[in-house]
Amino acid sequence: MYVTKQIKNMKYKPFLLLIATFAVFVVLAWPQPAEACCSCKRKVENSLENNYYSKDNSTVKKVVSHAEGEFTTHKLFIVGIMWEDNILPAMMLMTEQLTATAMLQMTAIGQFFDAKIQMETQQAMQVERAKIHKYYQPSQGVCEIGTTVKSLGASERRSEITAVLLSQRAQDRDAGNAYSAAYDGKKSDKRSRLEQFQNTYCSEADNSNGLDLLCEGSGPGARRNRDIDYMNTMDYPWTINVDFTNTTMTRDEEDVLALSSYLYGHNVFDRVASRALRDATASATGNLTDEQEQLMAARSIMAKRSVARNSFNALAASKSAGTPGSREFMINVLSELGVESIEDIKEMLGDDLTDTAKPLVEPSYNAQMEILTKKLYQNPDFYTNLYDTPTNVDRKSVALQAIGLMQKFDVFKSYLRHEASVSVLLELAVMDMQEIIENEIKTEKAGGELP
Repeated sequence: MYVTKQIKNMKYKPFLLLIATFAVFVVLAWPQPAEACCSCKRKVENSLENNYYSKDNSTVKKVVSHAEGEFTTHKLFIVGIMWEDNILPAMMLMTEQLTATAMLQMTAIGQFFDAKIQMETQQAMQVERAKIHKYYQPSQGVCEIGTTVKSLGASERRSEITAVLLSQRAQDRDAGNAYSAAYDGKKSDKRSRLEQFQNTYCSEADNSNGLDLLCEGSGPGARRNRDIDYMNTMDYPWTINVDFTNTTMTRDEEDVLALSSYLYGHNVFDRVASRALRDATASATGNLTDEQEQLMAARSIMAKRSVARNSFNALAASKSAGTPGSREFMINVLSELGVESIEDIKEMLGDDLTDTAKPLVEPSYNAQMEILTKKLYQNPDFYTNLYDTPTNVDRKSVALQAIGLMQKFDVFKSYLRHEASVSVLLELAVMDMQEIIENEIKTEKAGGELP
């Protein structure tokens, strides 16, 4: 457009000369028959010779001068106006535009590469985010197990302490500790227990309705015969209000201790006078007096009773009050199982609604294991929640294996207690034979005849 405009603005004369020159070149270059070309050539040569050798050379000079001027003007036009002023700037602008266009195209291509890399990066991040969501986000089922087991270890430790204290109390009773009700033997022990029965556990319907006079001062009917009712006192509740880490005596603690007194050592031993145990004659001869023999035999029986009583103490301790931390989560588990009554839930988990001294009882080790090993899997949601990521399923599997190991360890400890009880039974079975052999050995040493 710029070149066309410049051509329109230039003088007509050089332009016409250029057209004429171009036309001459075209005519001369146009193919002609051989004869025509030869005749035309001769005509032109003759004409030039005639004009050149004419006497008047002014016309030739003018033509030559004019041609030279026109050619000079044409050269200036071609070089200056047409090339330098029009074509060269136009080509430079075109080159600049093409270069800019090429750079713009490369910019677009670079943007495509950037977009490709950006999309690939976003895709990689989304893949990693999906993996994190798959592998590192625990499910609700895993959290349920984790929150339910929250206070299990502390509750187990407290139950072990309770078992030790129950054993210590029974030992004090059997041995006649000065601060126990059996300090004076059968007399003081049964007097204390009879008074407790009359005031707390007496039922007028017992003994063919013959206890009406004895039960005049008995307490609430809910506690009747709890001192001999193993099912309601020990076996049925998940949690009993037993906690010997404080100084408050609860009703469940009194019931468990009374039941233990009836099950193990109903008849305590008579207390031997201290003077008889310090017999100087027996010490000098090396033989034991009857009172000393009686004391040693009583302690042997106490040891055997402690082995049998250990299972009872372990069971009572496992159902004793636990530590805070998981109660609210177990309430939710029971609610999802359809236990709608809050009173039933409290009764299952250990709230002693009849005891105003300490009504709130934390779930025992036994209650927590009951939830973890049984009740948790009675909910259909547990199995539908297994439709989860493989990692969460593996987490649940490991958690269940851990719970199974805890349960197996409890069974192992029960086996150990059973083994100890069987050993004591075997000892009792051979005791009579052992006494016969000892008597024979004593008779032989004394020089007597064997039977």
